[in-house]
Amino acid sequence: MTKFIYSDSDLRASLNTGAKQNAKAKELALSHLNIRAMKARSVDIQGFFSRTLIVTTESGKIIVQLRVEPLDIDIFRRARQALGDVVPDIAKIRDEALEREEIWPYYMTFIPGRTWQRSAAFCNRALNVTCAKSLGRSLSHGFSAMVDEENRPRANQIKPFREDTQRLLDNSDQLKTLPLFISHADLNHVNILVQEDGEVSGIVDWELSSDLPFGMGCCRIHDLVGRFTVGEFHMPEGFEDAERGFWEAILDGIPTDVRRVLDTNLYAVQTSIHIGALLDTLDIQSDSFNLAGLKALPKFLTYRIPALRGQEPPYILGERSQNMEMCSLLAHYDVNPLHNATYSRKERLAKGRVDEKREM
Repeated sequence: MTKFIYSDSDLRASLNTGAKQNAKAKELALSHLNIRAMKARSVDIQGFFSRTLIVTTESGKIIVQLRVEPLDIDIFRRARQALGDVVPDIAKIRDEALEREEIWPYYMTFIPGRTWQRSAAFCNRALNVTCAKSLGRSLSHGFSAMVDEENRPRANQIKPFREDTQRLLDNSDQLKTLPLFISHADLNHVNILVQEDGEVSGIVDWELSSDLPFGMGCCRIHDLVGRFTVGEFHMPEGFEDAERGFWEAILDGIPTDVRRVLDTNLYAVQTSIHIGALLDTLDIQSDSFNLAGLKALPKFLTYRIPALRGQEPPYILGERSQNMEMCSLLAHYDVNPLHNATYSRKERLAKGRVDEKREM
């Protein structure tokens, strides 16, 4: 059974206050690195499965994370090997006393910067474009492997939505032509760290990530350079500059032989993005949806990448048609319009919920 931390009081008595967590983090830093820790403090935004602390030692800052479930750190290491220093280094800290209390501690390198959501780039057009390009450059290094018969795309997951996604099903075989890229499972403004100049300094929270056909992991580009306000998706000033900059940067950074494969399979890339957006919004085991994401989904499914649309707009679905498709989706899945709860992606996988960390 998955545990959630909604407040410090949900933890065992040994860690149920900020002061106790700080003291333990300093102790763990000393035992793991053999370096005296001078102070520790919690990060501003905490997850539902952990408490994360910044520990200042004699030689600099580190991260200590106290989790209520163990991590598979292999995906972190593979992401760091591919993407470099934007992914924190990670190691498990051995502490038998904590593990008896079902707390698993981890060490991570500290990455400076603010979350994209809280950085100047979030509201500044020029910095937002810089950030999108920088993110694209970082993700361009995520090539993992070409697809073979033993590592086929996961298009079968969308079969329960046959009526509304027949086009994607018809085209899903195209995905076998695409290389695999390490894909972040929850790429959002909170998990991307940004410097003052708009450059991306880090990408965190890699648990649940995996290798996917190129494009599926880029489906969050709508959310990252677009905005949700009062439940409605809109394109702020500079949207296309940032969106085009992202694609230009990610494609330019990909190895030449892999880029050649993508250039000859651009429609497959677009299909992969659409399938990613669909799977990211819907959950076949869920009876609840994020209505903001669901309402925007028909629009997202008309998205065209710059290499295919040229100078035309990124979306081709008109407002009236979009609203009609959204109503059809709501009726088909019997969604209660009064239910508008949102859940993190990790909660969604744990609880069978659908989510997005969007500004409502």
